[in-house]
Amino acid sequence: MQKQGFTLIELLVVITILAILAGVAVPYVQNYLDDARISTAKSDLNELRNAIMRFETDNSEFFNPGFGKTGDEYKKALESFQQRLVGGYLIKPMTDPWGRIYYYSHAAAMVFSGADDGDLGTNIISRDVRPLMAPTRAWWTDNNNNSMVDTGDIIDIKFARPIGGYDTSDINNNFVVTPTGKTTPRTNPFGDGAVIEDFSGQSAGNKKHPRGNNWVRIKVCPNADMEVGDNIVASSTFYDTSEASIIGKYPAGMGLYEDDKIQPENYFPDNGTIIPNKSSDTSVKLKAAQ
Repeated sequence: MQKQGFTLIELLVVITILAILAGVAVPYVQNYLDDARISTAKSDLNELRNAIMRFETDNSEFFNPGFGKTGDEYKKALESFQQRLVGGYLIKPMTDPWGRIYYYSHAAAMVFSGADDGDLGTNIISRDVRPLMAPTRAWWTDNNNNSMVDTGDIIDIKFARPIGGYDTSDINNNFVVTPTGKTTPRTNPFGDGAVIEDFSGQSAGNKKHPRGNNWVRIKVCPNADMEVGDNIVASSTFYDTSEASIIGKYPAGMGLYEDDKIQPENYFPDNGTIIPNKSSDTSVKLKAAQ
């Protein structure tokens, strides 16, 4: 008996069904691929963020490859920032899952990718590279060995970011010190006329500590009112050396690119509009130096 093949109509029906199934499946596959690329980009950005944070911790300064550069040189410095990290902090430069470079903004304190469309003015994937400006450690050194925080002792306070300045009139205005379990702050914690120690002739408001420019040392003076275990909060008179707050955390308005030309004035404005990041209200406990 002779076998009968498919008719043209039957083939068209099968093809139509397959096309419908493909049309239903393709968006799901595409969404899966998009999610996988986004996850990869986030992982890469986390690695870049950690590399920059280690660089800044080791060197006690901001990672700023574009400093002092303008125009095309500035653009190249931002686009090739990974080269400065290769070796000690990064195995090799990375590209994003869409085959483009990752970007770094010192002013916005972030690393980011242009995502699927590569447009930095629309949708980006980003990671902040710096913690908030706030004290992270407070050490008391009992110079006179009497187990009391008083005249002659020193207190070293470490911040999460390099320090740009503070109120130089009275150090007691720079901190809120509260006893453990209390809500009322002490009125004269560091004593009468307490000052931040001047190292190596640094200018007032920017005195560099031997451990780095994210530390300050305070000389305790007479009538000090402070104990180990007190909670210390730096007031907003403390600020860092970053320009991030005038830029924000998003590319819109950053002026990163305009007709493929870098706009460095948006990163390093010289018109007096720089507003550094002020210290947050995060507290740290005073501990005896180790």
